[in-house]
Amino acid sequence: GTTLSITVVATVIGLVLGIIVAFVSIAPKSKVMSVFKAICKVYVTIIRGTPMALQLFIMAYVVFAIRGFPKFLTASIAFGINSGAYVAENIRAGILSVDIGQTEAGRALGLPYKATMLKIVIPQAIKNVIPAIGNELIALIKETSIVSMIGMYDLTNASKIIGSGNNMASYIVPMTVVALFYLAIVYLLTFVIKIIEKKSKFIAHIFYVETNHFYRYFQALLYGQLPYENICRYMVCRAYFVMRQLLYIYNLCFLKTNLLLKGNDQ
Repeated sequence: GTTLSITVVATVIGLVLGIIVAFVSIAPKSKVMSVFKAICKVYVTIIRGTPMALQLFIMAYVVFAIRGFPKFLTASIAFGINSGAYVAENIRAGILSVDIGQTEAGRALGLPYKATMLKIVIPQAIKNVIPAIGNELIALIKETSIVSMIGMYDLTNASKIIGSGNNMASYIVPMTVVALFYLAIVYLLTFVIKIIEKKSKFIAHIFYVETNHFYRYFQALLYGQLPYENICRYMVCRAYFVMRQLLYIYNLCFLKTNLLLKGNDQ
């Protein structure tokens, strides 16, 4: 439970942080954006250039060295910040992999920078980004095995406790069981990622629709055309719509997984 919980929370943090850093990195240059670009560059350089174990120790015993602070949150934030740097580079590389002619064609048609990115570049980049983000998620699941270093109880730590004995042979069975657990999780995740890759066009459509809705509401709020009390209603409605789309993808993945397992049984 601890391994999967940390992975889920860290994935959400990493995706949000990675998307923000990636879009700041590729944004047009200006005096204000130069400062944010420099901050993002330093963040990515430091996180990618230092070991995950060291970052976890710093978060646990320096940044969040507060009595009673949940270690679960400490580990989730540490792994999320680490994952965000790699996700940002994956997204940036995916966007830059789209031919520059696509951007030039959009601008030649009179589309502004925002519309060119949302309607032309990003839908093509998502297809390239999904496999890289999937690999990062798989790596994140395996990296959570070091949370026992700050006193947390996870699969790896459980195998150490169960296999504690006077000889090395007592560790073989519990370690093998834990390895099989990790292998099953990674195999299932790989299967789901392959399905999502096939549905990349559908996911790109959801991303475009939601981003466009958010931009319009934010612009209306900024210019005083939308009452503040409507924001909560908007957020609930859009969250419900996104959850329905994600539930559709989940049901599709679950159905295909069941069919695969039944085929193997037969």
